[in-house]
Amino acid sequence: MKYIKKKTKYRLEEDYAEMTGITGYSAETPLIKLTQDGKLSIKYGYGFDPSGPTIDTKSALRGSLEHDAFYELMRDGFIPLSELDKVNDRLEIVCKEDGMWDFRAEVWDELLDIVGKSSADPKNKPEVLTAP
Repeated sequence: MKYIKKKTKYRLEEDYAEMTGITGYSAETPLIKLTQDGKLSIKYGYGFDPSGPTIDTKSALRGSLEHDAFYELMRDGFIPLSELDKVNDRLEIVCKEDGMWDFRAEVWDELLDIVGKSSADPKNKPEVLTAP
């Protein structure tokens, strides 16, 4: 059996799909799919967490879901790190759409631009463990 340790606060309880504007890449994992035209699909059961110095509000959850999925695709090598700014900007857009105050969404985006790269870097992909 192979597994990774993953701390998440939330689990998606239904499939989710959205056109994101992050185009030109195809990716598919058991729970995430991205098509060339920018459609991101995330399956029931996906775990996500609006991490960092933030308060978990409804306006943060959808953006966090997409953001965590995109970072996972970057860590897995499906999307290059050069797309990091677009992914972080997408988080800001979604959070504002969902009612987050502009200032909060902009600060979150700016902080991710500064510290987010290591979380998306394939070098920091979680270690795959085995049992027994």
